[in-house]
Amino acid sequence: MTFLHKKIPLMDKSFKNIKSNILIIGGGRWATITVRELLTNFTNLAYIQIITKKKNLIKDFPEKLKKKIIISKNFKNIIFDKLTHAIVVNKNSDHFSYTKKILNNKINVLVEKPLVKKISEFKILKKISQKNKKFVHVSIPFFFSYYFFYIKKFINFHFEELIFDWHDPCNDNRHGKLKKYDLSVTYLEDTIYHIYGILNCLFGPRKISFISSKNRKNEGVLVFDYGKDRIRVICSRNIKKKRVRKLNFVSTKNTLNLNYSNDQNINFIKNGIKKRIKFNFSQKSLKYQLYNFLSNKKYEKKYHLNDIRNFDNLFYLIKAFKKN
Repeated sequence: MTFLHKKIPLMDKSFKNIKSNILIIGGGRWATITVRELLTNFTNLAYIQIITKKKNLIKDFPEKLKKKIIISKNFKNIIFDKLTHAIVVNKNSDHFSYTKKILNNKINVLVEKPLVKKISEFKILKKISQKNKKFVHVSIPFFFSYYFFYIKKFINFHFEELIFDWHDPCNDNRHGKLKKYDLSVTYLEDTIYHIYGILNCLFGPRKISFISSKNRKNEGVLVFDYGKDRIRVICSRNIKKKRVRKLNFVSTKNTLNLNYSNDQNINFIKNGIKKRIKFNFSQKSLKYQLYNFLSNKKYEKKYHLNDIRNFDNLFYLIKAFKKN
């Protein structure tokens, strides 16, 4: 079956209406992907200013696109009054300091996960965001992955446990580039951002209660309650297998298994009936994240799921399994 869903968020929006001036911090793999996505989909952007020491960041871009890019080595030449949004995609260890500086200059900011490494840093950024009335969004793709909007309607039964299998191979190539890991962050901490996004998408925000964990450098197991539902996460990286992304709803009366290892062709089985969902649009969700971020300018009481104000539960969970 082909997934033709007209009512899912952001699908019919015109990206051409976005006319922001954007600051990007970083010059690595994800910074390059983000810049290319912006220039490809948001054709009416005024300019993009990038803080990086890597002059070759845009060497493969068409000359027409290069004209909209300004590269600086530091903040000295940045005129914050002309900026509308900033995106932080540099080293994980620098996320806090740069995000704090941007917020203090009263600019809305999107931060690549992991947001920060310490609970205290999360609290500081949240406080500055509220004080200056500027929002912080956390870049998590599964807030915008549309097959979860589709399968929600099939979760109409009670289940005893929801099991996530999340495994990445050695030398994983994503978006045409070799994926590199920050080994100072355990794989469980890296993975739990994605799981949190999926759970929010499927069930909305809920209270979290920690149960148990095994948190090692390249593998982990985490058990917690999401509202009244038991969640189990099993993850590993650098495995000698293919990429694995699976969901298994454990129930005495019903079964529902989802395999989204290939995010263009989703396989799921409910009560023995197999279905394959083929999408008639790209499942790569970065452009929808960017639209969601750039189309918002005001700090409001009603906020998006990827807003920093929705991350207290996640940081409670990270704190719990780091202590355990």
